[in-house]
Amino acid sequence: MKSILMLAVLAAAPAMAMNSGDNDVQPETTYLSWCDSNNVIAQDSKGQLYVRANCNDSGLICKTTEVYRGQGSVVSATCVAPK
Repeated sequence: MKSILMLAVLAAAPAMAMNSGDNDVQPETTYLSWCDSNNVIAQDSKGQLYVRANCNDSGLICKTTEVYRGQGSVVSATCVAPK
């Protein structure tokens, strides 16, 4: 009986070792928009970049905000009043 139990443990060891790496989740950052030359820049569904807002037109400045969620973060930009 001991040998059957030992055989089962030895047979299961490689499978458990392979699954141990599944917990190593890399943080992922999602960019909704970002600042460039006081413009809010975004990317459309085709991968093309475009100016979502020109902060200079309103006398504002572009500010990027990063919100942490779970294993990653979300980055977005908006025009805000200067301090």
